[in-house]
Amino acid sequence: MNIILRNSDNVVLFSGNNLSMDGVGCYGDGWIFHGLNNTTATLVQNVTLPIGWTGGAWNYINSTWGIADPVAYNKIQQGLAVNQAQSTFQSLISDGIILTSTGTPALNATYSTTDTAQKNVSVVVTGIAAGLGLPGGGTTFQYLDASNVPHSFDASHFTAFASALRNFVYNCEITLATIQNGGTATFPSNLVTIA
Repeated sequence: MNIILRNSDNVVLFSGNNLSMDGVGCYGDGWIFHGLNNTTATLVQNVTLPIGWTGGAWNYINSTWGIADPVAYNKIQQGLAVNQAQSTFQSLISDGIILTSTGTPALNATYSTTDTAQKNVSVVVTGIAAGLGLPGGGTTFQYLDASNVPHSFDASHFTAFASALRNFVYNCEITLATIQNGGTATFPSNLVTIA
């Protein structure tokens, strides 16, 4: 990897395999920057970039990397953490929860945790809590897993499943919000167990 650093403070502004400079500017794949040239900047070849490298936040002095602007560096790192957290959140919600029932293995499956699934679960649990019973009026009903395979739930197992789903989604949302607000947190496992 090659880098271009500003001579006045050794701040690295660009990286790339095909960088070049002349008296007019510096160049990369399909771009030119006229703000620097071979008198105001230096091209350094065959450099290994540090983890988390972003132009403008790092300097390179005597073959050693350093943080040139701690405020910019921290903002960049926070932005990277937020992007990663958002990606992890979306993956977890789209992957669903993997339910294991210790008492009723026929319920074991992956269940959706999308907004639609959460609403469907909430409607059923609200009906159970209101004394309306299960959909269809029986002692069990069929609820589809993420692969559209039906599973026969009774009220107590469905309530436990709904609680596990709710807690999983809540913990994912709180973790995302914590990271978005500059904190640190760990996303929950999508492996859940009920009786």
